[in-house]
Amino acid sequence: MMREKFLVFCTAILFIFGDLSAADERPILAVFDLDARGLNFDRDTLDRLTDYLVTLMTRQGYQVVPRSQIRERLQEAKKGSYRACYDESCQIELGKEMAAQKTLAGQVLRLGKKCKVMLTLYDLKKAASEKAGTASGECDEDDVVARLEQAVRDLLGGSSTAGTMVPSQPGTTKTGYLQMAQKESDNQKHRLLELEQAWGEIKQLASNDTISYPARATAVEKFLKDFPRDNPHEMEARTLLARLRAGPEGEIGLEWVYSRPAGVEFTKSEITVAQFSACVRAGVCRPCIKATSTSNPDKDCNFGYPDRGQHPMNCVDVENAVAFCGWVGGRLPSEEEWQKEFTRDGTTKYPWGDNGASCENAVVLDFTMKGASTENGCGIGTTWPVCSKTAGKSASGLCDMVGNLWEWTATAEKGRNAFVMRGGSWLTNDPDGWLSTARQALHPEHCADDIGFRCVRAAR
Repeated sequence: MMREKFLVFCTAILFIFGDLSAADERPILAVFDLDARGLNFDRDTLDRLTDYLVTLMTRQGYQVVPRSQIRERLQEAKKGSYRACYDESCQIELGKEMAAQKTLAGQVLRLGKKCKVMLTLYDLKKAASEKAGTASGECDEDDVVARLEQAVRDLLGGSSTAGTMVPSQPGTTKTGYLQMAQKESDNQKHRLLELEQAWGEIKQLASNDTISYPARATAVEKFLKDFPRDNPHEMEARTLLARLRAGPEGEIGLEWVYSRPAGVEFTKSEITVAQFSACVRAGVCRPCIKATSTSNPDKDCNFGYPDRGQHPMNCVDVENAVAFCGWVGGRLPSEEEWQKEFTRDGTTKYPWGDNGASCENAVVLDFTMKGASTENGCGIGTTWPVCSKTAGKSASGLCDMVGNLWEWTATAEKGRNAFVMRGGSWLTNDPDGWLSTARQALHPEHCADDIGFRCVRAAR
């Protein structure tokens, strides 16, 4: 069972990663700091020029890794002291760590009285230099800006599969270039701030057990769509999404079974005390019994007895049955859905076939069994742990559709403030109460030790 759940979780991971990765198909590019040789440009000047290069490549349709992430990784690798990554081996290694597909290295070289800008695009997958672009001119900052634009056009050949080339902006003034670089830097900082705030809210929401798993998963999906690129939390968010989409199965042992007759998935068993208790701890559900402590539980209600964790949850009204099913991403079944599974879509009298019900296949009060006792619940005077009567499974593999507990459905009785229940219980001693035709309806606030529920959800 654990292996099956692990495989389901892994499948969910692969599905989510494949599904979301298609959201942004732009090549991921790591742009490294410009290397100036023979010039007296200070660090601030080179930072402005590199920021402008990032702006140019972003306009060409590349998904550029934020420079702040590259610097943080370099500081980690070099024990806190920042040093630029100029050599090819460093850039290749770091580019792979940043999950980039390509890297861009740039140099500004003084050759006599002139300066030359050289750009090299490296394909990490092919492990080879892909393209190069060059441009020569004067050595002042304004002219280097113009040469960067020219080198990018030369690098991409005037047209790029990554995006549409932006026309050159000849005569870009230093003031205009500084404003453009500063605006790009400010935009990036603002976006990163928004991203971190959103991620903090997502982590807080995802750990809130009072919110249903589907609602939490939807919030994580929105976070990934709102920040589809340059997201340092993408991997963690996708893993979180896979866990939330998988629901609480692994955490509370909930197992869903597809019903071909009904066209939906049912919980394999009636909801257990242990499963319902998790919902109570989350603050979503509550048992409708007066005494809920382990020292003084209600005699016939299973909640509060430590040794009844795998017994079905009884003494529960419609409101809390609905709350639990919603918490795990489902709902109560309709009477029609329940009936179709019980009778194999009208072809049998019982879930297992046409042979009559007894304590061989259901938890009931059976006076006909060998050595019969007048005690309820096949002689033990309580419900049994779910799925104890394996001979009574339905064709789809559902347990206890006859006996153990009557089960609430979502179907209201016409003309009455009452909801239909099906299946009979551990107290049912009338064979007619075990048939597919047996039904009763009670007020939705009614709680009793012979009433429980199971959930359904849309087929997956």
